[in-house]
Amino acid sequence: AMSLNNLATFLSELGQRAEALDPAREAVELYRKLAAGQPAAFEPDLANSLDTLAEMLGGVEDYSGGIAASEESIRLLGPYFLGQPAAFREWMDVFLKRYRDLCARAGQPVDHALIDPLQAKLDELEG
Repeated sequence: AMSLNNLATFLSELGQRAEALDPAREAVELYRKLAAGQPAAFEPDLANSLDTLAEMLGGVEDYSGGIAASEESIRLLGPYFLGQPAAFREWMDVFLKRYRDLCARAGQPVDHALIDPLQAKLDELEG
């Protein structure tokens, strides 16, 4: 699953955004199956794969799909980030920036109830 996630990123970086969607989706599905059996072990990786998928969907201007994947990634990683902020700080920072960017590109307001508590924790860590 990690290799598929990486492949999606590499394809996107090469400008092959549409081709990056299939490996990104496949990585999400594999991590979903793994997380179903061992949530604590695989939910953070599922969240990371969802963030990659959100990026790929935004790259092909599927902003609603990107926003949905981004929101799911934030919801999944949120409890892990709040419980172990040092371990997940960088991912959460990237996830929140991507979410805001996708919302801005779609002309859609952000879900403050979702992101504000997480952003407050990030701000606290930086302060």
